[in-house]
Amino acid sequence: MATHRSLRKTPNQKNTAGRSLRSKHPKTKTTASSKTTSPHSTPKKPHPAKKSVHRAPRKLPTILPGEKKPIGAMKIPERYPDEPKPKITSHRSIRSIVKYDLSILLSFTILLLGVRLFIISPGLVSGASMVPAIRDGEYFVVNKITYILNFPERFDIVQVLVGDSNARLIKRIVAMPGERVYNQNGTYWVESADGLSYAIQDTLRGAPMIWEKRDLGDNYIEVPLHSYYVVGDNWSVSRDSRVFGPVAREELIGKIIWSGQFYE
Repeated sequence: MATHRSLRKTPNQKNTAGRSLRSKHPKTKTTASSKTTSPHSTPKKPHPAKKSVHRAPRKLPTILPGEKKPIGAMKIPERYPDEPKPKITSHRSIRSIVKYDLSILLSFTILLLGVRLFIISPGLVSGASMVPAIRDGEYFVVNKITYILNFPERFDIVQVLVGDSNARLIKRIVAMPGERVYNQNGTYWVESADGLSYAIQDTLRGAPMIWEKRDLGDNYIEVPLHSYYVVGDNWSVSRDSRVFGPVAREELIGKIIWSGQFYE
């Protein structure tokens, strides 16, 4: 008679099954002895925190004009591909350019006017009263600041403003303040304060100026202080101090520093 095995497991079978399962999946148990460290074991040092190293940006080599580009130098583009090109055709930019140009032009004009009115002034000779020193049709330049800083000297060629007519004439200074101008039979003499005199006409013709003692009589004109006696080199056709008398220093516009033609 066949006997049937009981499906119930005995206690021994349960233990063996449990051991087999535990052997397949072993579990580590922490014991009290494993938690405690031995006195001979060295404690583990904590890992130091990593420091962030700051590196300076790489400097590209500077290439001066005329130098050769070093090997391996990076080519720097003049403009990034996505960067738009600058435009100067807008209404505002054109207006700013026009304002800038107008300011430069205005400043230059004011500068020229200041130089023209207070420092130097050009002109054109009309007449032959200063021949041969200055001829008719030549250009001249008068320095207006010379007699503000210095006193006029004898034989300076000057531009004078004559009386009420406001005529501007070019003449030569022949007599200084305090001197006397004599007319002796059509010959004009200048007598200084020490009694010596020289002939004006002979000196203007190129003769050396010779001071000598001479009895000139009583027909003379004394040049006032701060005034000058002026005449033209071309004695026969000149209208000068023989007609309108000595001129004051305030009527001296300036000294002629150049005369001639710009072209031959």
